Amino acid sequence: MLNYTVRQLDADGNVLCEITIEATNYNSALCSLPSLAEGCHKIIVFNGEGEKAGEVGAGFWQQRIRRK
Repeated sequence: MLNYTVRQLDADGNVLCEITIEATNYNSALCSLPSLAEGCHKIIVFNGEGEKAGEVGAGFWQQRIRRK
């Protein structure tokens, strides 16, 4: 398992919430996110080296990923 940092940002790019999730990959880290912060516009996931692993919109997360 690897550590991923998951940041939730508002429409202006301000960090609303940041948590570290232990997961096997970027998609698993997104699936492990328990909820969205109020006002969240997008979610960015960084790998253990601080490199961007991926990004999704809050609406996409709610409709596609949260349901899994």
